[in-house]
Amino acid sequence: ARIFFESFKEELYQLFESEFLFEKGRVRLSDFGNIIFLEKVHVNSLGERELIPMKISPLKGLQSPLYQAIDTFDKYLNGDSDAFSGLGVDLLSAASTMQILWQAKEQAFA
Repeated sequence: ARIFFESFKEELYQLFESEFLFEKGRVRLSDFGNIIFLEKVHVNSLGERELIPMKISPLKGLQSPLYQAIDTFDKYLNGDSDAFSGLGVDLLSAASTMQILWQAKEQAFA
């Protein structure tokens, strides 16, 4: 996969957005991750693959990540064995993603 970084002078204004493209959809993070857009691939009546926004996202904005983590741990510890699946991610996937991002950052600075 290719990873692209684009930057500009922060004095102009602050902006952090990310877009992740996958075979089965796209994830867009806006407003420093506070807004998360999920789109899934859908095959229309013409047989074309198009992106359709998900009406209910398994992911929430990052406005309260600590609250979400505590709530998920609480559900899991109280017997909800599927608590982590509702997030759409797991800890191993998150660690793998962060490792890729750190490597990309190191290569960008090299």
